[in-house]
Amino acid sequence: MPRPAPHVWGRRAKAMVAAFWACGSSARRAKPTRSPSSWRTTLDHAVDRLDEILGPLGWHDENDADNTFLCVYDADATPDVRTLTAFAETATRHRALTGQPPALIQQQRLPLLGRRPFPSGGTGLFLAGEWLYQLRRSPGIELARIRFTHWLTTIQVPRVVRTLLRPMIYGVGCGMTVHLPTLRTLGGFPEPMEDLGTGHRLSLLGADIAPATVAVLDEPYTEPGGLTDLHALAFLTSVRPDRHAKAVSHLPSALSHIGKALLDSGNGPTKPPGSPAPR
Repeated sequence: MPRPAPHVWGRRAKAMVAAFWACGSSARRAKPTRSPSSWRTTLDHAVDRLDEILGPLGWHDENDADNTFLCVYDADATPDVRTLTAFAETATRHRALTGQPPALIQQQRLPLLGRRPFPSGGTGLFLAGEWLYQLRRSPGIELARIRFTHWLTTIQVPRVVRTLLRPMIYGVGCGMTVHLPTLRTLGGFPEPMEDLGTGHRLSLLGADIAPATVAVLDEPYTEPGGLTDLHALAFLTSVRPDRHAKAVSHLPSALSHIGKALLDSGNGPTKPPGSPAPR
């Protein structure tokens, strides 16, 4: 049999469900309450056991790591049935254009599931407004930034132009797909928000980031507490962007010191709230 397309694995739910996610599956678990620190610990704990998880399927680290991507999802998310094929095509196309796989493939989260209604009154109007904002932000801002970054990566332009124009990419933790060797180079998933930290650090390294061609559906916030937690955690994570720079300062970067400074100063330390927190 021919070798399968790049392996894609993973699911984030505060408690990681360690399983190989095959195309078309939709295993679902409720979200237990956990602290942000155990969030990361659970993710990296699962990553450390890929041989144990995927070995029975014929996966071997020494042979397959370079073709392996780790997907992070929320438990209430529903990835498109074409997701694995789309990821494989994106990785293969990017490798053909640049000679290397993308460090990150970002799938866009669309909060369209609507399993629970918004509450009545002013709280419901506020949450509905946040829902509309997220629908606008995901394709209009986050996807646009990633597509522009990918375009800069795959065309021939002077390095100084690429440096001046490249935007900061913030990962979105529902649909974030990281190349396994890249994650190991970073030392695992950053905490307390693995998506913000991963995107920020890869941007500072000048890593290749590619957009996925299919979206992932998720639930909107229907309780103000979860939305407040998200914004508070995002602020606490991003208020010190120098910490991300320090965390990758020992790694080789495609960006100059000026390019890194432009990223941090021009894009600001704020996190676009596109990645769900506990609800």
